[in-house]
Amino acid sequence: MIGIAIPLLGTVATLLTVLSNNSDDDSGAGGAISSPATQQNSPAASGTPVEEPGGQNGASAAPTASVRFGPGDLVVNSTYGASGYVDLDSVPLLVTGRSTDGSDLAFDPTGSEPVDVEGQIAPLPAGASEPSEAECVTQLQKNELSELDLARDVAFCVQTGEGRTAYLRVISAPVEGEGKVRLKATVWDLPQ
Repeated sequence: MIGIAIPLLGTVATLLTVLSNNSDDDSGAGGAISSPATQQNSPAASGTPVEEPGGQNGASAAPTASVRFGPGDLVVNSTYGASGYVDLDSVPLLVTGRSTDGSDLAFDPTGSEPVDVEGQIAPLPAGASEPSEAECVTQLQKNELSELDLARDVAFCVQTGEGRTAYLRVISAPVEGEGKVRLKATVWDLPQ
């Protein structure tokens, strides 16, 4: 009788231990098994807010604007007597040879200098990666200019007449005088 009871008690104890360990696992059927050490060190278990891509904290992330246009190509003809004007608030973007009430940028050729752009703009550092809308807003607050000479890879942020933020990078521009300016542009919609 004792010979039967001891192995039976061992089996019951083993079964209870296994069942107890499985009830601690919250991953459900087919989920990954996590050890208690992993659960204690995870941000969610410790009460620490989880960091989201882009360095934003999930608990305090500011609302971001959605992309209204781009990144897309923009070509502006900048000729003497008919500067290129761009309305970044229109969809699609409006490029004309005359200034309008909605013009945000003017591309102006000058004889022996590069084409310049005029508007509410802020240059970005050379070689900088494509900024977010919030980074452009910060640049505009810190480094706003009214005019900038254009050359390949010059990048800048723009504040539009309707309050949108845009990012433009020069793909090509005339070294001097008139010609076509090719850009990559992103325009964000107004934050909600």
